[in-house]
Amino acid sequence: MEINAESVRWALNVSTEGLQEEPYFFTLEGGEGSGKTTLMNKLKDTLIGILGEDNVVFVREPGGTEIAEEIREIVVKSREGKSSVCPITQVLLMCASRAQAINEIIGPALKAGKVVVCDRYLDSTIVYQILLQDIDAHLVSTLLKHTPCPLPRKTIILDVNAEIGLRRANGGFFEDKGVEFATRVNTAYRLLAEENSYRFHVINTSSSSEDEVYNDAIGAILGLLPNYAQESASQPEMPQEDYGTIIVTQEELETEPQALVQAASSVVEAVEESKDIAQRISVYDLLDDTPKAVVEPQVTPRRGSRMARSNRRSRN
Repeated sequence: MEINAESVRWALNVSTEGLQEEPYFFTLEGGEGSGKTTLMNKLKDTLIGILGEDNVVFVREPGGTEIAEEIREIVVKSREGKSSVCPITQVLLMCASRAQAINEIIGPALKAGKVVVCDRYLDSTIVYQILLQDIDAHLVSTLLKHTPCPLPRKTIILDVNAEIGLRRANGGFFEDKGVEFATRVNTAYRLLAEENSYRFHVINTSSSSEDEVYNDAIGAILGLLPNYAQESASQPEMPQEDYGTIIVTQEELETEPQALVQAASSVVEAVEESKDIAQRISVYDLLDDTPKAVVEPQVTPRRGSRMARSNRRSRN
């Protein structure tokens, strides 16, 4: 099948039609040697540390359950030339492994409100079997619907240059297919991301360090976990303190035009120093007692700052 925007859109729409998105379900995708295993290990350490070991589940495809691991061995033997698996058998094996993992691990974990991270998932089937081996997308769709197959909230695609990926690859299922095949895989993944930017998050791993890739990925995941985001956003409220009103008289405006500038500078400085408590700073013309300007920054000046010193002088 020719890999272009139209074919990718068709394969994606047919394969995922009717699938229900799960908000705590995240998947990793990418070509051989893109760094999925390395990233998965880093994510494990962080997410277990944040959420607790009982609240997050990690699984790989094919694999994760006893039956799925046996299926994985069949696929590995096929790659090593120890057995021959035709494309239709391969897609059936992959879907069987996925169905078992969903039934035993992924489904129960999501139902219990746990976070699930999966190394490869249905998008691998779309890319490798539908787009690259011409498996009928309607067949895949039927299998996915009868699993039933939950749809990830976010799929992180690790995009790597084909030649770089093949040099890095160690034990991948398709690394022996060569640069041309790997290039088509990358093209398919990129087009998937362009087709659905809501679900897919692409990270270039060719020129990024492992830490940069990790920081990007963990940010994409944590940003979608409301409990964590709410906990991170909650800050202890600072005690409110009345810093009074900065007063600039008409005489000062005429004789010392820098007074108003200094007052405004105090506000800017205070904004840079703190952003916790709203303070009302008014500039009055004392001749008619009418406010000439009102600024309400969300700030609390630090003690000893220019604004605090100005306020103390105005009180005196």
